[in-house]
Amino acid sequence: MEGMYETCHMHLDSIFPESTRNFLAGLDSNLSDEAKLRLRWFDYYQKTGNISLTCRYFGISRKTFHKWKKKYNPWDLNTLNSCSKRPKRVRSSKIPLETQDLISSVRKSYPAWSKYKLQVILKRDHGIKISSSSIGRILKKRNLILAKQTRRRQLAYRRKRLRPSKELKIDNFGDLVQIDTKHFWLPWGEKRYHYTAIDCLGKMKYSRVYKTLSSRKAKQFFQEVKNKFLFPIKRVQTDNGPEFALEFDKLLQKEKIPHYFIYPSTPKQNSIVERVIQTDIKEFYEQGNLAPTIEEQNNLLEIWDETYNTVRPHQSLDFLTPKEYNEKYRLKHQILRPISVTYVLDQNTVDIYPCCSQCSRYGFFV
Repeated sequence: MEGMYETCHMHLDSIFPESTRNFLAGLDSNLSDEAKLRLRWFDYYQKTGNISLTCRYFGISRKTFHKWKKKYNPWDLNTLNSCSKRPKRVRSSKIPLETQDLISSVRKSYPAWSKYKLQVILKRDHGIKISSSSIGRILKKRNLILAKQTRRRQLAYRRKRLRPSKELKIDNFGDLVQIDTKHFWLPWGEKRYHYTAIDCLGKMKYSRVYKTLSSRKAKQFFQEVKNKFLFPIKRVQTDNGPEFALEFDKLLQKEKIPHYFIYPSTPKQNSIVERVIQTDIKEFYEQGNLAPTIEEQNNLLEIWDETYNTVRPHQSLDFLTPKEYNEKYRLKHQILRPISVTYVLDQNTVDIYPCCSQCSRYGFFV
């Protein structure tokens, strides 16, 4: 329909300007994002009056433009919405309604029984032969399937886990010790588990190998770490592996040591211990340091730990060894306080220093 107003043609579909129509489109909650994009097609077409230019600008075909131009009604913007693609005739269940009600009734009587058990009951007690898949679909349709809770999620709900945060400061030795495990196969087919603990500040580390991966072995390993490190361990950080739950976690709770778990699938939060494990693999195991027994392997690891802590320069410590950095840090922060007791070992004078102002153990420094 056209009209004349002061010798100018007027089209009814141009009564609303672009800004007003876009505003109305925003108010219409039923208008999809695709429909709003199609509305922009016709706004652009109204400005240019060129279909080819509009199609090139929006990257659509002329066929698509003409298809929606036929559907477009400027008085009803919902005509730009895509129609439902649902088939007009959908597949309906051939199972009688009485049978479906019977399945629901049996399910409500035994809510914990699976669809396989219900299949046996229906055939045995009611003479109805039906597949377990059909029973499962009926139960799902009627919301009669119980939400299954996994064992891992049950444990997660039972005790909330501490997560590392940016506010976690490391100012002294033992403020945070990271622990992790790594399994490896020996050439003769035996599987072993490599446990590693490292202090995040001084990079002092301790490693052990066990035959099994369990919280009991992790507990045993942590007790050895406490005896080897010359400072109190104030916090421990691990991943979410099962070996760091149960007995290991109970030990930390008993000793009132906070246990931080990294976020799932985020090994970079345990980057220090992950890196030292790679060092153990490249500089120790790949150099042929393998032994047939656990005892011999741990003896080799003791020698390697001594080399790592006292001989090997560390780039992150300005090419000092962990022991040198330990001594330098304590002297700089005036943590060491010599005692008046002096021992003579192998014709060498050895002074005893306290590990730190908060520690009852003592370390030997020549």
